[in-house]
Amino acid sequence: MAPSSIHSLLLVLFLSFGVCISLARVVPVSVLCSKHPNPTNCVNILYNIDGIGAGIELPGSIPPYVINTIGHAGAFETYTLLNTLIRNATDPKLKQRYIACSADYVGTLDYFNSAKDAYTSANYKDMKSNAANVIKAVQDCDRRPPSDPSQLPLLNNRMQDVSNIIIILADFLLGKY
Repeated sequence: MAPSSIHSLLLVLFLSFGVCISLARVVPVSVLCSKHPNPTNCVNILYNIDGIGAGIELPGSIPPYVINTIGHAGAFETYTLLNTLIRNATDPKLKQRYIACSADYVGTLDYFNSAKDAYTSANYKDMKSNAANVIKAVQDCDRRPPSDPSQLPLLNNRMQDVSNIIIILADFLLGKY
């Protein structure tokens, strides 16, 4: 290879590396959580992630961690709880509520899978849309009568908090903030 070709190749590689570095940005957790409906819950969720530091690199490893490890895994745990509640419910109306919520959580698991795929393909608009669908499904579960004495309402709130974090991450990735 001629020296001028090597120099040209090195210049292209250097410029490509520089462009890649400039596309990544670090968003302070405090700034991200200031956009959340409940900033305290947002901070608590994010600071429980090992190695989070004061900021989140976007794009980076934190969004898929939030989607998969916190969101999807939490939804699966809630789905498992719902199956236990269905088996043990003695009140027929409460049992019906749990059955309907279980169906909502099947949808929620699918939405988290779709959000993960959207993030992987840099389709941040779909990532945001899927997180919004999680919130809607969880709210549908919460609205069902009768009043629920289990820990399900708390878990539904956590799903909403996590989904709002995903929406905010998507907004940052879309350049809204």
